[in-house]
Amino acid sequence: MTILPIGTIVTLKNATKRILVIGYYPQEVGSDTVYDYSGVPFPEGLVDSKKILLFNYEQINEINHFSINDEETKKFFEEIEKVKERENGNL
Repeated sequence: MTILPIGTIVTLKNATKRILVIGYYPQEVGSDTVYDYSGVPFPEGLVDSKKILLFNYEQINEINHFSINDEETKKFFEEIEKVKERENGNL
């Protein structure tokens, strides 16, 4: 899975509304389910904090806009990968 930078805009499968990626690995309230991303409708943004969308990379149909991917972002992604490897017992 490619980690998409914050600010990337995607369209999910079977959807017409675009989604702005705002976070990584959110956990659904009252559940053990962890998703790859959290997002909000684009271009509206966060209108209601109770309506943040949770979705996985596999649900993405199209990447409409790929956001900034600078050195700071790359270092952050490297840290995410290290945490994921530790959690999967690969270190």
